[in-house]
Amino acid sequence: MLTKNGVSEVEIEGRILDILAAVVEIHIETTKPVGSQTICKRLNFEISPATVRNKMASLFSVGLLEQPHVSSGRIPSQTGYRVYVDNFSGKYKLSAYEMSIIDAKLRDEFSDPEKIINNAAEILAEVTNCTVVFTALPSKSSCVQDIKFVKLGQCSAMIILITSNGIIKNKVFNCKFKINNEILKIFVQVVGKFIGQPLTKLIPESLKIISSCSGTDDIIIPAIEALSIVAKDASLALISIKGEQNLFSDLNFKLDDALKIWRFLNKKEEISNFLFNENSNAIILIGTEIGRSELACASILRTSYLVNESVGIIAVIGPMRLNYNNIISKLDYISKSVEDVLVEVLG
Repeated sequence: MLTKNGVSEVEIEGRILDILAAVVEIHIETTKPVGSQTICKRLNFEISPATVRNKMASLFSVGLLEQPHVSSGRIPSQTGYRVYVDNFSGKYKLSAYEMSIIDAKLRDEFSDPEKIINNAAEILAEVTNCTVVFTALPSKSSCVQDIKFVKLGQCSAMIILITSNGIIKNKVFNCKFKINNEILKIFVQVVGKFIGQPLTKLIPESLKIISSCSGTDDIIIPAIEALSIVAKDASLALISIKGEQNLFSDLNFKLDDALKIWRFLNKKEEISNFLFNENSNAIILIGTEIGRSELACASILRTSYLVNESVGIIAVIGPMRLNYNNIISKLDYISKSVEDVLVEVLG
């Protein structure tokens, strides 16, 4: 049977996903509820507004669309976004200009792995208008490459820890005695035994040294305490969070929802556990799929990158109303670029 426009009912049923896609894409662009007339203009086949309204009603009845107000058009539901992502996940192709901008900014910091990661997170937040979480996890085989001491004042110094996979951590510490060259030599001699040792051994071994100190040995306690702190810091996943201001954009979240997400982002240990959990292979999580009440109104687009034996995770946090194809392409490109830069830096 043919409709007025010569399109069969079977074709219309088959194109109901195209109508859903049109609602999603128009809502992403405009942030407003979408009506049947607007959809008709978007579709690349002829169909009447009445037929579109019927199909939108069907999509509404199965929970793929929502109606914010009685007299308004429709917007996608969480399930609607999921169906759209699963059926229209073709990648957006970055232009040569977009890639050149990312490449130029990424190589502004080209020596320190931590600065490279921070810079990459900043770039991704800028090009997506979302919040970005960038992590780098030292491998289990990461070792102490070097430990240095720098005298800062009469009774203060800085310890600098460098790991085999390029993590650099430092800590200023104070002593109750004056620090001279002889004292610095003692510090270097005591901690020198850790060079070449796995990073995971530093914390228990350094604490053992502290507990065994007595009398004249107390002189090394401030240096060993500082070593224990930087070792713990280096052994945790490096987490860089950029674009937090994007949470508070009117185009992204309501204020209460933005504050919930912001508070969650301040719990860095929880974020690390969350991103490295057993469900971390999912590329896109939407709303309640994320499994965190603070993020029930959000979506997360995620990928990982590998440098030697070290695995890092990049996550983009934004509203459900996202241009998923565009962001996935940028996420993939920056992930690959970071891999290339870090391999070049670390060797």
